[in-house]
Amino acid sequence: MSPKGAYKQFNLAPCTLPPSYTEPAIKLVGTMSVLKGEAIYHKLSNAMHCVLMGVSLGCSLSQAKLVDTLVNTNEEQQLMPLVINKTVEQTANMLYAHIASHAREQGLRADYALDFDENAQELEPSLSDILFYLKAESTLGMAIKNSNLTSTSPGTIGIVGVYDDGKAPLRSCRLCKFSHSCSIRAIGMTCHDRTPKQR
Repeated sequence: MSPKGAYKQFNLAPCTLPPSYTEPAIKLVGTMSVLKGEAIYHKLSNAMHCVLMGVSLGCSLSQAKLVDTLVNTNEEQQLMPLVINKTVEQTANMLYAHIASHAREQGLRADYALDFDENAQELEPSLSDILFYLKAESTLGMAIKNSNLTSTSPGTIGIVGVYDDGKAPLRSCRLCKFSHSCSIRAIGMTCHDRTPKQR
């Protein structure tokens, strides 16, 4: 096995535009992607950055084939999935530690990862975007087939929020160079959840 990891950081903007979005969502600035869902919004609404991350064990076998190849006894049959899952978890922890260390170097704080294994229902609507920006099919062997996450090697994906606990987020229409042509302001809303002042 040759464990692999990939991550990409984005700036964020809350997005609550009706009627397209019927639930709170977070936009990845500079992309067309919107991460939807209460758990994602709750995690990222006060974050400065979002880090998409993914890891795989880097072997050429799926988990089922890996078990078939390595298992010889019933005891091993029971233990092997636990060993694989723990190895994936430790690989993800190593990548998260790198992300957290990079955040600390910038005077910021990285929150725990919202991972797919425990939050599949929340992350599923954003799964294709996460995989696309991680280039996960080529880097991690992950793809979506028949609406399901598939992988050529055991792995997982997740979302990490990066925060500045020392100051409030610098989100203001006054500071935005696009405020004069903003479609969000045009309907009386803002991307930072404040009502714009009437002129």
